[in-house]
Amino acid sequence: MLKKALKTIEKYNMLQKGDNVVVGLSGGADSVALLNVLCSCKEYYGINVYALHVNHGIRGSEANRDMEFCKEVCKRLNVEITVKEYDIPAISKEMGIGSEECGRIMRYRAFNELSKSLGGGKIAVAHNENDNAETVIMRICRGTGIKGLCGIPPVRDNIIRPLIECSRKEIESYLSEIKFSFMTDSTNLQDDYTRNKIRNNVIPILEEGININAVSNIASAAEIITEEEELLEYVTNEYFLKTAVEIGEEKIVFDSERFNLLHDALKGRVIRLAIKKIAKSVKDVGKIHSDGVKDIFMGKTGRKISLPYGLEAQKQYEKCIIKKEDAIKKAFYYNISTKETFIKESGIYIWLSYEKDDKAQIYKCFDREKTGDIFWVRNRENADRIDINIDGRSKKIKDILIDNKVPRDIRYTVPVIGCENGILWVFDYRSSITKRAYENNENKIYINVRRKDK
Repeated sequence: MLKKALKTIEKYNMLQKGDNVVVGLSGGADSVALLNVLCSCKEYYGINVYALHVNHGIRGSEANRDMEFCKEVCKRLNVEITVKEYDIPAISKEMGIGSEECGRIMRYRAFNELSKSLGGGKIAVAHNENDNAETVIMRICRGTGIKGLCGIPPVRDNIIRPLIECSRKEIESYLSEIKFSFMTDSTNLQDDYTRNKIRNNVIPILEEGININAVSNIASAAEIITEEEELLEYVTNEYFLKTAVEIGEEKIVFDSERFNLLHDALKGRVIRLAIKKIAKSVKDVGKIHSDGVKDIFMGKTGRKISLPYGLEAQKQYEKCIIKKEDAIKKAFYYNISTKETFIKESGIYIWLSYEKDDKAQIYKCFDREKTGDIFWVRNRENADRIDINIDGRSKKIKDILIDNKVPRDIRYTVPVIGCENGILWVFDYRSSITKRAYENNENKIYINVRRKDK
């Protein structure tokens, strides 16, 4: 087993010279073996080994027994040990989570605190081949994709798992050879947790009734899947970049035609990658969400779907969009005068003049006898209409924006410019025909606009 563990360390480049390595020591066979393995190679790698024992405050005298045992193990190996004690039942109740999850959170918090106090380094935990197989089985039962079938990673950030390719039987045999005892957690023999049910019932049936090497074969399959998942991640990123036309922190926009030409499986992966780039996680994103987004992207313009992490997906003409959901859109209203007024919702400056103004990027000229002297700009309202011919026939502004393929989520920012006698201009799409000024109009007024970035 020792050779296998050392080979794993080399294979995944787990240790570098001068590393401070904090070992999670529970007193069980796995963690005692892990501490021995790292102590046996500390001079070769030039590493410093420390132990951390966490007492969860759950098993009473048995927990105290394990704590004292860990101290003895460290004394025998000449390893400095730190002990942390938590009232996990009370903390889990306060956090509103299960005691198993709470214990995991507090353990890793303690690991990181100790590692930080040492100036950084590695955290070594004792997951083994059996743990890996149990994890894969558990994820299959709960529902998972390829990522979940990869099992427990040998290395994740600063966390290393040197025993991940060693079976539980090999570990116990190794401890027997080096004459090290270990403690047995009585709760591991109970079926209170899902993992224990798999460990105590499913694994024995697989090994005894189907294949004695079931655990090893499941772990090997997870390793193969991990390698292929790495390739798929590379391919996914390539096609993400080929189909995305806008990549921002809060919004990612895909070219609809290019996206919908992707293989269905690749669509789902690209969707998850987009969500991860915005939300920084896809933990709560399931197949039901990615399938829903695919349906939206294949459908008609204007459709949308809500996603975890406050995101939404929607189809807008030739674009497919995943973005943060819009906050409540507030109405805006400004009076217009000869002084420049900044319309922050639309990013424009607007002002009036009685002659052409060279500062204006865009302007429209209206007949003051038909407009009156009061001018304003505001967001669009549902009943808004504008005259589109000299006979006074009008059209809904909403329809004008749709005709011009203005995305729904920015229609509320389109400035509607009007006067005391009605709407004059939907900037920059349509202006009123009936109130327009002509060359022979003596009483003209100009509405001038320039954009913020100019």
